[in-house]
Amino acid sequence: MGAERHAWVFIVPLLAIWAGQLNAGTFGVYGPEAFIRTNNEQPDVFYSATFEVLNTNTTYTLKVYNGGIKGSNITGTQSSSTELTLNGEVIEIPNVFKRKKNAFFIVEVALQPSNEITIMLGGKPRSAVTLEIDGVDNAPPLIDATVDVPANAVGWNNTRVLVTFTCSDAISGIASCPQPVSVEEEGANQVISGTAVDNAGNTATASVTLNIDNTPPTLSTTAIPERNSAGWNNTDVNISFEAVDTLSGVASVSEKITVTDEGANQVISGNATDLAGNTSTASVTLNIDKTPPNITAAASPLPNPAGWNNSDVTVSFNATDTLSGVVGITAPVVVVNEAANQVITGSATDAAGNTAAVSITLNVDKTAPAATATASPQPNAAGWNNADVSVSFNATDALSGIAAVTQPITVATEGADQEITGTATDVAGNNTTVSATVSLDKTPPVIAIEGYADGDVVDIESLEVQGTATDENQLTSVTVNGVAATVSVDKFSSLTPLTEGPNTVTAVATDIADNTAADSLEILLVTNKPPVLVEIPPLAVAEAASLSVEVSATDEDGDSLEFSADPLPSFASLTPNSDSGATLQLDPGYADAREYTFV
Repeated sequence: MGAERHAWVFIVPLLAIWAGQLNAGTFGVYGPEAFIRTNNEQPDVFYSATFEVLNTNTTYTLKVYNGGIKGSNITGTQSSSTELTLNGEVIEIPNVFKRKKNAFFIVEVALQPSNEITIMLGGKPRSAVTLEIDGVDNAPPLIDATVDVPANAVGWNNTRVLVTFTCSDAISGIASCPQPVSVEEEGANQVISGTAVDNAGNTATASVTLNIDNTPPTLSTTAIPERNSAGWNNTDVNISFEAVDTLSGVASVSEKITVTDEGANQVISGNATDLAGNTSTASVTLNIDKTPPNITAAASPLPNPAGWNNSDVTVSFNATDTLSGVVGITAPVVVVNEAANQVITGSATDAAGNTAAVSITLNVDKTAPAATATASPQPNAAGWNNADVSVSFNATDALSGIAAVTQPITVATEGADQEITGTATDVAGNNTTVSATVSLDKTPPVIAIEGYADGDVVDIESLEVQGTATDENQLTSVTVNGVAATVSVDKFSSLTPLTEGPNTVTAVATDIADNTAADSLEILLVTNKPPVLVEIPPLAVAEAASLSVEVSATDEDGDSLEFSADPLPSFASLTPNSDSGATLQLDPGYADAREYTFV
């Protein structure tokens, strides 16, 4: 609203105390304004002012005060002459108004959208007139609340919301309209209100209900089974997602995921969205290794081709794991016990907890076989043999068994203390060497009786037999007719008794190997005279004839005689007839013709 002032007239606005005197439902259209005369020369002073109204269909009243308004800051003396026109129409002023100071009158007026009021003010200087036009407005203003970001389909926002109020009043106009409200605070059912006040004091309220949640839901992951302390799993892993939203609530969350693939640093992600549209993502990093390590076992030293060891064996274990890696493996095992089919087992564990085992079977025999060497035939008491010796080797082994043993060895070479060696080997490769000492002498000693010849006749009953006896090794005895002889170096002697008649004298030398050699003589012991046979001359007998011949003998010692003839042909016989004679009977046949000698 504007005011147009003429010279020598000024308008003093009223203080708030005057404005507060409006009744509820009314509003000021114009004024109050005081017009005060200050020019003494001119008889009348004119003032005109224009103003506008929003609505011409309500009731308007004009209040005119003579002078100032009592009880206000508008002062002035009584005006004795006042004329007032509104939109060209004269407003009739009561007479009492002109005669009394502070008198006022009220008149209902009709207004146009644009209005002009004119005042003629007469009287003394400082004389004044105050004008005020009020309207009636009992209708509340219009107010609308809008948001700059609409809520989603379920009524939630997840950002700041600016609430703007739009106010209007078709009669008195808006006195105040709420400022925009920026709502950042989270919460449900937040009522944001604004009140519009029109110039008549009527109010209207508008509100919006806001649900604001700009915090994403809390999303957690659970892995079943849990990883081990090294951060690995060795089975399929189920990943479940759980979301919590304490304001708008959870709208959706990822379904459970089963992870079956092996691998390190597998990132498994899930999402959760609340009703306000906030989204959070959570992930879990998985290390899955379902494959056990590859483990091998090695024995040192290696077994022989037959699968046996003959010393302590160190079994070492080696493992590889291409994913989680090996974290534990059995330490080397030293096998010292002897036995067959010893199963040595080792294991390896990877970081995921997978375990693999491997076994190796060992046969350990560190004991050499038991072996003997046996000579056949056995030596004599002095340890000598006098014939070829076969040395046989026998062996036993209680564990791995005998693999090889030396074949029998025939000793044919003469010699003392010959060591014949053989070896027995078991399957594990243990060796035992045994030997037999063979002293072999196959050559008999050499013995000879000296001083007598075969057939010698002696007349002594004890014959001293002497001779020599030698041997390449050692003589053990010399006997003469079974009686030990006295031996000195290579000479022997023995006093040997004889019996009347022929005697065999035998000297036997025996060496250490029991080889024997003998030398024999026939010795005739004659201690009485032999008989003397009477000589018979040569005789002849015809064929188929008979001949009797008397045989006789004499004995110097007077011993009784016995007659014999050897040999006698079949046609002859000798018949003793006395101690001193015998008859030789001859009866030859035709075929017996020849010459015979009888002894």
